[in-house]
Amino acid sequence: MNNKRYIQFLGYFHYSYDYFECHEVLEEQWKCELNDSFKPSWLGLIRLSVVLYHERRGNLTGATKLMRHVIKFANNRELVEQVGLNYDEFLMSVQLLKERIDQNFPFVPISLPIKNNNLRNNFHLIKEQFVIHEIVPDSIIHKHAFRDRTEVVNERERNLLARHQEKQ
Repeated sequence: MNNKRYIQFLGYFHYSYDYFECHEVLEEQWKCELNDSFKPSWLGLIRLSVVLYHERRGNLTGATKLMRHVIKFANNRELVEQVGLNYDEFLMSVQLLKERIDQNFPFVPISLPIKNNNLRNNFHLIKEQFVIHEIVPDSIIHKHAFRDRTEVVNERERNLLARHQEKQ
């Protein structure tokens, strides 16, 4: 596999533990994906990133709500393996993650078990592009609170105005 967005996702996931950026990068891939068979895999990994983001911030309600989708994804061998992951190891990691969330254990990052050699090699080549933290800073843990949402707010306002004008 040589999907640049996916490899970047793996870098954020494993090197900087920036699950917010994991979501952002893979969401772009999901939106642009031409091969429909990959879309559920990207969505499963996006949801996993969001679960980890919520869990680390102590939002166990949010993590629990999305976890059922992640478990469904993790139980689908075809979807997991098509993105170069070891199915059995991934399933075990997700099951342990669910137990940890259910029992309110402290957050611990998980690793994605990369099985595809080409993907693993490409992933290791980008390591120097990421800042590796011994302690992840608040600016990553609470990233949604620090980002500029001007564009999102403006887009919502334009859509609301357009819907209002359609009704008239």
